[in-house]
Amino acid sequence: MLASSPVVAAADISFESCGDGDPTCALITVSGEIEPGDYARFVERVKGIRKARVDLVGPGGAEKDGINIGLLIHRNGWSTRVPQHGGCLSACAMIWAAGKTMEQDTFTIIMFHAAYNSDFRVADGTGSAEEGAYLYSLGYNFNYVARVIGSDPLSYHVLLRGADGPPVERDIPAIEFMKSLGADAGPGWVGTYFVGGR
Repeated sequence: MLASSPVVAAADISFESCGDGDPTCALITVSGEIEPGDYARFVERVKGIRKARVDLVGPGGAEKDGINIGLLIHRNGWSTRVPQHGGCLSACAMIWAAGKTMEQDTFTIIMFHAAYNSDFRVADGTGSAEEGAYLYSLGYNFNYVARVIGSDPLSYHVLLRGADGPPVERDIPAIEFMKSLGADAGPGWVGTYFVGGR
């Protein structure tokens, strides 16, 4: 009898030319869950690209791959963006934070949190230290890093952007955040966080 291994769906990494005829300029999209190995896939896909904007939509995933993708974006001076009606959570938010310029379109959410070991359902101190060191290396100050990462993996730091005005920052307990999404939040995720002026 043959044992089957689970199929892991990696993030979708696609790109198109900037449209100016320069083959070293690209609009890159990373969507879906970041999985182990996605950093290597990202490096392979973007070989030869010198100028880029990276659009991001996803629930997060593998922290180390997300951090390494972010470091590559930062080293290359590329910009990042969460497109309209998009959600960029956890490891995805870490990538977004690396942009030389960071855009957040209307009706979007970007969510940070302390690292969490889902196997044991506890905070992951090493992972949070890695996240903090990463954000500091990008130029964020210690106070902001402490606020964004926090110490409680069951509390999220979110940047919400509605139809008008700049993004609003707030800290939200995980249970409140998850309830707001509802069981059938679907791929748009933003859902009820923009209803009722939240």
